[in-house]
Amino acid sequence: MELNEDDEDDKDFDLNDNKNKLPKSDTVITVLLQALKTGDEELLGSCVSVTDERVIHSTVRLLPTRLVLQFLTLIIEKFQLHPKEAPQLIPWIKAVLEVHTAFVMGLPNNKTSFALSGLYHTVDSRLSAFSKLLTLSGRLDLILSQVSSLERVLHNAPSEAAHAEIVLQEEDVLEEEEAC
Repeated sequence: MELNEDDEDDKDFDLNDNKNKLPKSDTVITVLLQALKTGDEELLGSCVSVTDERVIHSTVRLLPTRLVLQFLTLIIEKFQLHPKEAPQLIPWIKAVLEVHTAFVMGLPNNKTSFALSGLYHTVDSRLSAFSKLLTLSGRLDLILSQVSSLERVLHNAPSEAAHAEIVLQEEDVLEEEEAC
């Protein structure tokens, strides 16, 4: 099969299309190290926007231990300040705690307690709000099902009344006449 010049251009275009390719952990770690070194929030945000679990774990494994606490503190602060970003930050926090557990546990309490206690309180407060919202959701579901059931009964009631026949028995009529 012969390739003409147009086919080669199309082939090059497909190979260079990075929209569907996942970033590699060596690329993410390079950007992450730069973000931690310069304190660049935008670069840090681009790193934690990666959601592939394998890339996250590989990147965290490559993170030098001297930067683990700094990175953990930054992503916990981001988690506390920006609840909307929780779904993308939680895998990163989890990976850091899984991969660097021994290092984090070996640090003096004053260095880790502030970050981890803040994380604990944030998660605890969000979970308590979640249980209240879950209770409210259950009550709303109950009310909606009752309304729906009532609507079905009311919708079916006129059609049943149209088919219903009134049957008078002579005894009932006689009793009513005697009562008058």
